[in-house]
Amino acid sequence: MFYREFTKLNGFTDFTTLSVVHTHYLMLGMVLFLLLVVVEKNFHFVDNKVLKYLIFYHIG
Repeated sequence: MFYREFTKLNGFTDFTTLSVVHTHYLMLGMVLFLLLVVVEKNFHFVDNKVLKYLIFYHIG
């Protein structure tokens, strides 16, 4: 949403890489941790200390 509003306010009509950056952050922030949940369900490699940090990260 930022890149659309930013380019619209500045009258920029050419190609921008801000839309690609958004997709990249979405993939790193969501899909990576969803895969981590699936792997954890199968292999149980996260102990209680790491689990606290992961819960804190997801709440944030």
